[in-house]
Amino acid sequence: MFLQKAKYAKRIYASIVHSDSDCYGDRKSGYTVPLEYPLTSFLSRFYQRCGIDPSVISYLEADGSGIKTEQDLELWRIRGNK
Repeated sequence: MFLQKAKYAKRIYASIVHSDSDCYGDRKSGYTVPLEYPLTSFLSRFYQRCGIDPSVISYLEADGSGIKTEQDLELWRIRGNK
């Protein structure tokens, strides 16, 4: 992915609507294990702030850490589970 200001771009394929970051988790066995409430709270706030209903998302660039428990929880929350 290459990001640059729109005024310098030859063509625009997509725009970033909103971005945010947070630090949460717990260290167990050398891996970062997500804590459920902080992650679900963060994702809920994120979608409210940018005014997007998670059910209409067609592409998502997620965490990408490769930690199964984190990815499962992230996808579960994005699908609208509370």
